[in-house]
Amino acid sequence: MPTSATGRTSNTAGFTLLEVLVVLVIVAVVAGILLLNYGRSDRDRLEAEASRLATLLNLALDEAIVRSSDIGLVINEQDYQFVVFEPRERRWRVLTERPFTPYAFDPSITLDVALPEEGMSGETLAAIKARRQRETTLRPQLLLFPGGEMTPFELTLALAELSATVSSDGTGPVRWSLAP
Repeated sequence: MPTSATGRTSNTAGFTLLEVLVVLVIVAVVAGILLLNYGRSDRDRLEAEASRLATLLNLALDEAIVRSSDIGLVINEQDYQFVVFEPRERRWRVLTERPFTPYAFDPSITLDVALPEEGMSGETLAAIKARRQRETTLRPQLLLFPGGEMTPFELTLALAELSATVSSDGTGPVRWSLAP
């Protein structure tokens, strides 16, 4: 057993203060990362989805202008996808270029669609699903035109007791708001 200059024997079992501090720093960093990734509130998740959808619709309208093509949004129960009309083939084609790739909502978020031809009463997603099963081609609910106009609409996203609305009057930009 080693002895010091004073004649005392040293006990080498245990951890130094530096080792304990390094472990604490590692635990704190890992806990912070986990908290940032998993600690998002329902409000934050709903805001992120509404903001994402509104931003993508505004980008898609710009894309329709640049391409001089009609672009549509196909909405399903838990996902949506952008489509572009191919005049030569007389059909809609799914856009697979980023950022317009098909997107699935968080499964806990529900979506309600209101379009003008329905008197803004809202087509239920069950009706959309039933209609999709009867159709063999894509049929977008929202149309974005090369002239900068779009189908007026109101989409309501809901999560728990919260809801957010993404809407446009057809001539202005797409906006979103969180219900109080």
